[in-house]
Amino acid sequence: MHTGDFLLKLGAAIGGTVADALPWTDFKEMLKFSVEGIYEAERGAVFSEPSEEAYLREMQQRGWATNEFSSYDEFWEELVAKGGWSGLYHSYGRWGKVLNTPSHKFEFYSQGLKSELETRARLNGKSVDGVLEDLKIESRGDRALLPHFEPIRTQVSENEYPFFLNPFSSLEMASATGANLPWIQETAGGHVGVKWDSWVEINPATAAELGIEDGEWIWIESQRGRLRTKAKLYPGAMPNVISVPSGLGHKALGRWAKDRGANPNSIIDLDHDGLSGLPASFSTRVKVYKA
Repeated sequence: MHTGDFLLKLGAAIGGTVADALPWTDFKEMLKFSVEGIYEAERGAVFSEPSEEAYLREMQQRGWATNEFSSYDEFWEELVAKGGWSGLYHSYGRWGKVLNTPSHKFEFYSQGLKSELETRARLNGKSVDGVLEDLKIESRGDRALLPHFEPIRTQVSENEYPFFLNPFSSLEMASATGANLPWIQETAGGHVGVKWDSWVEINPATAAELGIEDGEWIWIESQRGRLRTKAKLYPGAMPNVISVPSGLGHKALGRWAKDRGANPNSIIDLDHDGLSGLPASFSTRVKVYKA
């Protein structure tokens, strides 16, 4: 069975909101749904000859729509026959198209967020402040819709766990699947001189207070667990932040990745951002000590 078909069947079997989020009967139906927006955008073109592409690009630069199909089904058949679609023209300077906001401008005050909060309030019979409370957002009014600071939600003692854990993605490890590539393992920690393993970046002054030297094995411990890795004294690290690269510490994924390095996700607090549903990856407090 196709992997996509299996995952859709699995979602349907789980039921509830998972099944609601995956309403397609098979992967082909989902694939057709996923590219329908390309057809509706009326830009770009199904793969064509270079001369035809040059003509279409000129048309788009003049502001003309280049979608020559009478229906989505016709577009889909041509897409499958030729094998791909190309966005021929980038809308540089056309801010109404580039900025997908209600005002078509860069918004410090987020009208999109305001609309989302008002919609949730209406559907749940609550005030906007009630929705913000459910999302555990402390700010109210206009401040909640502007970039602002929100303290992390934790009951952990700052005295016992004095540092913040920063699980960061290096340029080389931006994809969590890159650890099984030897060249990635060879270059991932170039700025701190580490290869084929994890490390933790600590401010030199902080390391001196802890009696930790460069290259020493240390433990990083949260209320969920601990991991062991090497300390690297790094002037770019904030004094109260402990930074560990993500992408290593796999239990599988191939011979180059398995059991190599440490996975900071294994000790982050089980919290999430209520608005996006994403993990609250930067709200974990830790302590550090020699291994």
